[in-house]
Amino acid sequence: MDHQSLGSSRLSSIFKPWKGQATWIARYWALYGGWWELIKSPYAQSSVVFGALCSICATPAFDPAATTISVVPNVLGFTVGALAIILAFSSADFFRYLTQKGKSDSLFMKTIANFVHFILIQIGALLLSIFSSAHSGIIWKFATVTMLTYAVLTTLSIVIQLFQMATVYNMSTKATSVKDGDDSEKIDER
Repeated sequence: MDHQSLGSSRLSSIFKPWKGQATWIARYWALYGGWWELIKSPYAQSSVVFGALCSICATPAFDPAATTISVVPNVLGFTVGALAIILAFSSADFFRYLTQKGKSDSLFMKTIANFVHFILIQIGALLLSIFSSAHSGIIWKFATVTMLTYAVLTTLSIVIQLFQMATVYNMSTKATSVKDGDDSEKIDER
């Protein structure tokens, strides 16, 4: 093996893990819905408006980078923990309803993709705030406030997704209890 092909082989082995990461990110992005889903997201749109308003109306002392660095790590830890819990219980019976018999775009996979999106937005907000803390100007303030706001608002998106999962679970137990002859629906739910 000559020196040039040895160097090429080493270089290729350095980038091989990145190729694998890019493949998984592309899968997540496709499941999330891509750029169109991001553009039409009411959470993203609200974040841009809020970021613009804060950038224009904020006092000079307002430091969105410091706010982000103090808020987002706690939310990020909670989010990763919630995702781990969902994955830990994914073998439970009711998850078979969520996976829709292994469908690649099942409610389960969409929920996981939304969690991944939520985590990536939080990481992006943190990285942007670190960079922004070294720079000044209205553009950096706008970008940081927008990302922080989007990171916070996607919490609502995840909560709604979890509510969908709970609704599916509730319907699956109802279907199972009716099939098994359970009379629990007769209970007054006042």
